[in-house]
Amino acid sequence: MLFYLLFFVFILYYAYQLKRRLKLPPGPVPFHLLGNLPQLGFYVWNEGSLPKALQKFHEHHGDIFTIWMGPLPTVHIASMELAHELMVKQGNNFADRWAPLLFRYVNKGLGISMSNGNYWQEQRRFALQTLRNFGLGRNLIEERIMLEFDLQCSELEERRQSMNDDVVDIKKFFELMIANIMNRLLFSERFTKDSEEEFFVLKNKFEETMENLGFLDIYVNEWMLKAPFMKSRYDKLLQPVEEQSDFIHGKILERLEAIRQGEHVITDEGTDFVDAYLKKIDDEKDNPHTSFTQESLNMTLLDLWAAGQETTTTVLLWAFIYFLHNSEVYQEASQEIQKVTQRSRALSLKDRTETPYFNATITEVLRQASIVTMNSFRLPKTDCTIGTYTIGSDVPITAQISLIMSDERYFGRTEQFRPERFSEDKKLEPRVIPFGIGKRACPGESLARAELYLIIGNILNKFEVEASGDCPIIDSTNRSGIVRKPEDYNVKLIPRYVLA
Repeated sequence: MLFYLLFFVFILYYAYQLKRRLKLPPGPVPFHLLGNLPQLGFYVWNEGSLPKALQKFHEHHGDIFTIWMGPLPTVHIASMELAHELMVKQGNNFADRWAPLLFRYVNKGLGISMSNGNYWQEQRRFALQTLRNFGLGRNLIEERIMLEFDLQCSELEERRQSMNDDVVDIKKFFELMIANIMNRLLFSERFTKDSEEEFFVLKNKFEETMENLGFLDIYVNEWMLKAPFMKSRYDKLLQPVEEQSDFIHGKILERLEAIRQGEHVITDEGTDFVDAYLKKIDDEKDNPHTSFTQESLNMTLLDLWAAGQETTTTVLLWAFIYFLHNSEVYQEASQEIQKVTQRSRALSLKDRTETPYFNATITEVLRQASIVTMNSFRLPKTDCTIGTYTIGSDVPITAQISLIMSDERYFGRTEQFRPERFSEDKKLEPRVIPFGIGKRACPGESLARAELYLIIGNILNKFEVEASGDCPIIDSTNRSGIVRKPEDYNVKLIPRYVLA
């Protein structure tokens, strides 16, 4: 009797899943309970990376396809036209983010990255406006970036003269530079020689989490987080995030204590993001429905601090790997920059119109690096129809950026590093969307673009860049990770000349 009952339940479940499948875009046939995880795992192993595995599904099933992550169907868009139609033209319906349980476990639905609804709108609007007030889109942000660039270069020069050594741990160089730019925006301070070690301990632990966090971890269920054999893994995996959160919370408490002691006074808009947010909390203290609380501040700062460092640093590391492998691109970009600066001044954001080849080179770096291997999912507010397919409001959907930016129909020879492709076809650049598309696009895009232009450009302007030892390979260190990271490497930064 029990056997027949279980068999009947199985048939009902199978019929229900089959009915769902018929409404969804095509995809590989899912296994019972496991979905397409076996096929996905095989392709990741066989092809060498998650983006290449997704490319196989794209080739077999078209511009929109379904992958079942266990019992959960997920829809993936590999066409710029479809992505624009859904995420931009129907942007309001796709403004909510599907937040994996693991992320909700950490941020409790607060902050910017994984929140939704009116709360998310208020937090994002405030963050964008505040960052603009502190320089994004104005000359002030260039001053902030170049101040840190010059300080780091001065330290390099001191080291070079004292040790007669041009070899640089480029990863540490970039990590500290980007961290200090973010710290000045958020806390009005930078890591000093005495506090650098604290930063690198936090950073290395967080990096370990990112390396160990696989795309399958995004789909864990609640029972997995509580099961004894899984709980210990996830507790260890998330510990560095908790430590970063504690670090940020400590900075907030320091500021509050300084205000209480009269050592710090918030005037006008404040001097940094923390000031502006604390002022907003005070302005809304009588609003019982306010979304601006110290807990929200902590999580928003964590989102900005972690994301603003990890992504930009990773792109910078990929940029110089591509330069080391493509000497003709490196030479042409360097010569263009030096022609503009006459080797007598630093490169400025005002020079962008005079550096078309270098601009194209940065775009090609962003396209080739494509550092996010599995893009975050949206959750439609209402059921939507795409052609003959019906996607329910409970089905996560994403524009798979790595596929859009490697579409052979438009880019051709996508594996080749060719900045000139963007001068040959002016319609290509809008198809490079590394910061996302629609209402959930990265709020720090303008800062990141300014950092990339000024840091890469001024290194090419000021230094000869050479490999130190073997040239780093153009491959990710983690096949199944959610961030495509290069191997660690050193370079020689040999001064071309001394700027006045």
